[in-house]
Amino acid sequence: MRYMFSLSVLLLIVGAVRLAGCGDDPKGETIDHGWGDPERIADGYDPDLAVNASGSAVAVWLYYGGADSEVWAASFAPEDGWGTPERIATYDGFARYPNVALDPSGNAVAVWQHDRRDQRYEVWAAAYTPADGWQAPVSPDSDFAGDTFEPSIAMLTLAVSTSSEIG
Repeated sequence: MRYMFSLSVLLLIVGAVRLAGCGDDPKGETIDHGWGDPERIADGYDPDLAVNASGSAVAVWLYYGGADSEVWAASFAPEDGWGTPERIATYDGFARYPNVALDPSGNAVAVWQHDRRDQRYEVWAAAYTPADGWQAPVSPDSDFAGDTFEPSIAMLTLAVSTSSEIG
């Protein structure tokens, strides 16, 4: 039942992506969008979604393929819709708690917990750029002797303006 609820949440979130950007844009033009029809992008559970101000989005979720737990992702561009879902990690053991963050340029980082069969817990991450796609996952805590649990991630982009006027 939890899996069906999670998939339903993912479908609901997909519809919400189309709502992002409603209202007035910074140029003063009115954008007349609305709720789009839900679109199924894949089977899976425990989804997370990040959306930026331009309406781009990245979704990550888990899929249990029998003996292995897999981390999957798909990106959304307002002009093209959802891209093809792709597996970004497969584990002997279980992946849990996927989380994703997205910056204004469409770059993303996904993190998740890997429960190894030897009872160790690790955090893994993969980076995404619109030009290159998903990079191979890495474990940022590979030198840490202990366990790490339930990762989360956020991105902060600072805008810096300069002025030559002194006044």
